[in-house]
Amino acid sequence: MKLLRGAPKYGNDDPAVDAYAQRAAHHFCAFLDTLPHPRGGRYFAHLFTFTVAVPAGRDCGPRRTDARAAGPGEQPHAGSGRGIEGPLAALKSATAIDQTEAAAGTSVITELHPNTLPQGKEAETLAAIVQSYFEGGGCTWSSNIVGPETLRAAQADLRSTARWWCGCRGYSSFFVGLGRELQDHIIERAEQSS
Repeated sequence: MKLLRGAPKYGNDDPAVDAYAQRAAHHFCAFLDTLPHPRGGRYFAHLFTFTVAVPAGRDCGPRRTDARAAGPGEQPHAGSGRGIEGPLAALKSATAIDQTEAAAGTSVITELHPNTLPQGKEAETLAAIVQSYFEGGGCTWSSNIVGPETLRAAQADLRSTARWWCGCRGYSSFFVGLGRELQDHIIERAEQSS
């Protein structure tokens, strides 16, 4: 419990912790290079989960270390010191990983609460965030800029939001067309960014 509550966590722009993530990603990418491919080619590392984030998290079961319910583990979790510094710190942590080693790509998806962007300077602020992420070594990034309260209202009346697009783990879709489980996951991500 001491490690759970007191140890620093990935996603908070902590260079010491981010170094562990960098090493893990490096070892994963290097390991794939050692595996023989059945067709004579090679495997390419992907540092994303795309459509399998929610079902893979569900299939993993609860985490024994922290009794957290099953769910996707790609983004820092807001509880117990995970992801408490917000989405901008999570982006900074993501750039600590050498994303060029993942030849098949990476995908970082964050939620930005509309309050994150100062009124009247939304475009300039968003442009500065995007530029900083890519100059820091990021490869791909997308963000939904909507609060959880808006998403809950949309979920309650999907017909009124039929044309809403949202980012879902590496692809975009109409919010109304997503399954309830993935809608709930997007709402949870938005709550973490609030």
